[in-house]
Amino acid sequence: MIAADTIASVHESSARSDAAYAIAVDTSSIVSEAGESSRKWRPMPGELVSLWDMLRFHASSFLRLVNLMQDSELTFTRAEKDFAQQFNSSGYSLEQYQDIVLQTSGKVDQKIEKIHKAYGESIAQFRNTLKNVFDIAEGFCSDIELSSAIDYINYVRSCIDKATQFREFQEFYQTLRGLIVNQLEQKAFFFAPDAAAKYFLDESPFGAKIKDKYPKLTEDISEASRCMGLGRFTATVFHLMRVMEKIVQRFAKRLGLTVNLEQPWGAILAPIDREIEAMPGGTSASAQQKAWKGACSEVAVFLRHVKNAWRNDTMHPKRTYTEEEATRVFETVKAFVQSFAKLRRKK
Repeated sequence: MIAADTIASVHESSARSDAAYAIAVDTSSIVSEAGESSRKWRPMPGELVSLWDMLRFHASSFLRLVNLMQDSELTFTRAEKDFAQQFNSSGYSLEQYQDIVLQTSGKVDQKIEKIHKAYGESIAQFRNTLKNVFDIAEGFCSDIELSSAIDYINYVRSCIDKATQFREFQEFYQTLRGLIVNQLEQKAFFFAPDAAAKYFLDESPFGAKIKDKYPKLTEDISEASRCMGLGRFTATVFHLMRVMEKIVQRFAKRLGLTVNLEQPWGAILAPIDREIEAMPGGTSASAQQKAWKGACSEVAVFLRHVKNAWRNDTMHPKRTYTEEEATRVFETVKAFVQSFAKLRRKK
């Protein structure tokens, strides 16, 4: 639906008709859009918001509201110009007429009574239109927490019945629009390209089996993935370090070893390699022994891949990581954890 479908045509003012000063603006479609659809959704802090969500729940109603406000302002301008011409033709300026009304409590010369009546009717209709538009605006502003705009709407409600000039209505609209724009500029959203968004959207970055089998690792794995999506690559590796610490300790325990994770990678891998090398695996070994040695060797290979991707002498991350480095660490840690998850307990 375009603005023309929402905003009814506005009558051009004419000296030949009192009704010509009426403003005919249909706000029903905006009420249903802004009052029902948009309020069904509000993003949570840290939630990934899609462009579809923003357009579906907010953009269309906002654009209709803006178009309605602009159309109303344009109508005020035209009406003011037309009334000024009418009063000029009767020997008054619009300013003089307004001063007369204020000084005489609404009593005017007979020769301008007809214009005076039309002016009053037009002001009354403008006032009702502004109330309707501001009701709609309040729903939109409440939905996305534009507190200053809401406060101003409440202020206008308290003084709108005292407004008697077109320019007062224009100022109401202009001020509200300025407040809305100002507060919208303070609402920040993080844009994630497709390659980064996948890290947010994947509820099981290392796979559903890993999530089910190692629930205590879920938080760090998820946070590592989210940090990748946010471009916080060093933070990604720090979370992966916590995952590695737990899995390496479990792997060492399976081998009957105890490792010191504060030691360099070489000191951690050496006893693991020696233990695997000493496992029976020759022609005299049983099928189970060969299978166990092969499985442990595979895990050790993935562990060494992590060490190479880590780019640091110790298991602690280096000071900073680039996107390429963090991606390499993420994928190698993922492969290592998935490989370890397949390792059955030695019988």
